[in-house]
Order: sequence, then structure tokens, then C-alpha cells
Amino acid sequence: MALSGGLDSTALLLGLHDLSPAGSLRAAHVHHGLHPDADAWAEHCRQLCERLQVPLEILHVSCAKRPGESQEEQARLARYQALGEILRPGEWLLTAHHRQDQAETLLLQLLRGAGLDGLAGMPPRQPFAAGFLARPLLDCERAAMQAFVEIQGVAWIEDPANTSADFRRNRVRRQLIPFLQQLGWPAAVETVARSAANLADAKAVVAEAAAADWAACSDAQGRVRRDALRRLSPARQRYALRHGIQARHLPMPGRDALERLRLRLVGPDTGKTLEWAGGVLWLHGEHGQFLPADEAPAPVPAESRWRPAAGPLAAWQAMLLPAGSPPPSAPYHDLRADLFGQELRVAYRRGGEHYLTGQGHRRSLKKVLQELGVPPRARARLPLLYDAEGRLLAVLGLFTCGPGLPRPGEERVMRMTRSIER
Repeated sequence: MALSGGLDSTALLLGLHDLSPAGSLRAAHVHHGLHPDADAWAEHCRQLCERLQVPLEILHVSCAKRPGESQEEQARLARYQALGEILRPGEWLLTAHHRQDQAETLLLQLLRGAGLDGLAGMPPRQPFAAGFLARPLLDCERAAMQAFVEIQGVAWIEDPANTSADFRRNRVRRQLIPFLQQLGWPAAVETVARSAANLADAKAVVAEAAAADWAACSDAQGRVRRDALRRLSPARQRYALRHGIQARHLPMPGRDALERLRLRLVGPDTGKTLEWAGGVLWLHGEHGQFLPADEAPAPVPAESRWRPAAGPLAAWQAMLLPAGSPPPSAPYHDLRADLFGQELRVAYRRGGEHYLTGQGHRRSLKKVLQELGVPPRARARLPLLYDAEGRLLAVLGLFTCGPGLPRPGEERVMRMTRSIER
């Protein structure tokens, strides 16, 4: 469990100590180093756990404030990262959040303009790191927790940060909630927390519907089928897209950015990209694909000369085989046998390339790659094989062009296959 030494986590520790089988409970205290008394707080937790014979691990974290970021948020992120790193597979991390914490969370999220994910508040349990995170006191009143600790005769730490008006949560706790109670809602904490529970149910129902809609609007490669998306109402389109973005583990766009993505997908545009903070939507024909914004091409190798008979080149090797040899399971190209002894050129896309098909038709390489669903950021990494006359022989890993195809009646072919990746 997470032990700060404050009232809430002290109540949780005492309750778990009474209920847990011997040896099943251990505690962790995160030492942020942000307060002059941080060492004393860690020592308080050590003595309390020693008295209860509960193993304690003290985790030192660094959470220096960065420009434009809340130090409170940085401390929270650093705390959960440290706790996640020590969580064993299948283990539960328990925290002492209670009903007032839940009410404060909903009010803060409401004032931020959050959607269902935020308004549903903190879930009682959820996957976390290698195990799970649970909040067993979420329905408990803080006053009852205080009475429980006082009966036990155990002291707790009062963190001055909990009374500082510098933090929005403290202003909600000490100013907004008492004001609401004075206005005629004495049970404001209970009713707001109940709203969070109701919204959590709504979130679960919407998530199930969004998952079903996404399954109906996407293909096996996780691409959006635009024709299927158009058959949904705008609200269902938004939630289906949110589900698809989450499935790609991409940052969730705000409502305005999400609406731009939706309109681009259901509109007539094609062959275009639209970016948001952390992601890119790429349209190709009647499909759309969500990609990470930083999925930039690896540095493109310099153009190189290659004589296949001299040995492998990077991930590709060539050999002469009888025509009609059984194909390998890995990607391969069968090309004209006379190319084996020639000097060929391997280059990468610069734009504007064309090639000849086996029927002698001239085609735009860009257009074909779009039709094949190759994302723009991946196209620059495709190796292109040319002969000495500058004719495109193959887009390695995808297809062979007309000038590279074996001639009718040839007894041998030059087969290119992938060698060991480097």
C-alpha cells in the first residue's frame, strides 16, 4: 500500500493490518524531497511500520518543477511511476482516497470541461503497472477515518501543502465545498460523489458501445473504414474514434481537435494528413489511419551501389536459382538472371518516381503506395532497386517492376530474399 503518513493512509494501514493475513501486506513511502520535513515524515512512517511489523520501502523521487507544469502534478506522476516500478506481477497497490477526494475530483474535472472519462472520477479498481490499483476507502467519510485512527491512539502527519491556497484541490476542499454546503446542500460531498458513481456507470456503457462501433468501423489492420463510420451518428462517431485512438495508445485529442478528425474522416478528402498533439491522421482512399506524431522515418541511408554476385546488401541477399523454384515464406523478388553480375543502385524515395508495369504501363509510385496503404512516414524508408540505366526494378519488400521481371523462357532467375535484419 501507499503510505504518506497522513491521516488517510494511516487509517488504511491500520485497517489492512487488522484484516490482512500475516506477510501479505507491505508499505511504500514516496520521499519527494519537496518539504524541509520530508526526512522526518519518512522516519515517522518507518517507526509506524516497525511497530506494526509491516515491511516498508522508502522511494526517493525527483520532481523538480518544469516551466508550464504544475509541481503538484509532477509530484503525482513521479509518485505513481515509483510505486509502479516496485509492484510485482499480479500485486495490488492500495491507496487511501476517500469520498471527499472523489467529490473534489469530479468538481475539478467539471470545471476543466472534462468528458465522461474525467467526470467518472477515480475508479475503485483498475489495471496498474504489472498488477492493479485499488481504492478500498472510496465510499468512506474522512470523519469516520479520523475517529478510527484516534481510537487506535496513532499520530499522523499534517502536510502543510494540504492547507495551501496555491493548489486548486485545496481551494475546492476548503472554499468551494463549504460554500455549497452553506448554500443549502449540506450533503454536497456525498451527492457529488454519488454523481461520479453514476457517471462511471454511464462511462462503462458508452465504452462498450464505442468498442462495438469501432470494431464495425475498422479493419484487421486497425484502419478506419470511412464508409462504415459515416453510417453512425456524430456522437457515436466521436466515441468510436476515441476508442480507436486509445487502442493505438496515442494521446487523446481535445474535443475541438477530435471534431476536426471526425469531419476529415467523414468528408470527401483523401490522400491527406491531419495532426494533433501526439498523433497524425492519414487518409488514403476510403481508409484512415492513426499514427504516432513522432513516427518519423529513421535516417535514410545514403544511395549505394551493389553487385549482387559480390554478397548481401543490408537486409537483402541474392542468388541464382532455376526458374520456378518453390517460393520462400519470407518476402522475396524473382528478377532477371542477368542482373546478378551487374552493378545495381539502391536509393530511396525523393518524390515524383514512376515505373513501368509488366504490361508496359507507366505508373506513379506515390499513387501505388497510397493504394497499398503504406503510411507517408514509411514510404521514405522503402529501398528502391535500379539498374545502371536508371530503370526502377523493384520496390524491395513490396513488388517487382516490369524492367526487373524475368524474361519468358529464362531458365534461371535472380532471387532476392531478406537476410538477417541488422
